[in-house]
Amino acid sequence: MNSSSHAKRRRKIIPSSPVSQVKACLYSLRNAQTSLEQFAAITPNEEAKNMFTTAAQSAAEIVQQMEQRVHQLEHEDSSYPGY
Repeated sequence: MNSSSHAKRRRKIIPSSPVSQVKACLYSLRNAQTSLEQFAAITPNEEAKNMFTTAAQSAAEIVQQMEQRVHQLEHEDSSYPGY
């Protein structure tokens, strides 16, 4: 193998930006919130329904805070595109 083909095979690992990491976490949290809401809707057990509903509401509050943080990060560095 010559050095040219060896160089082509190496890939540079680029660390993800802070805003990308926060967005990925936000996406996961939204999915968790949706799952909690679905569990609350389908469970016949009132205690479990209340627990899922409370957890979904807490997740919604965190989602809102994280969305604000994403906007702050994007504003701080104009190289971060909006979502």
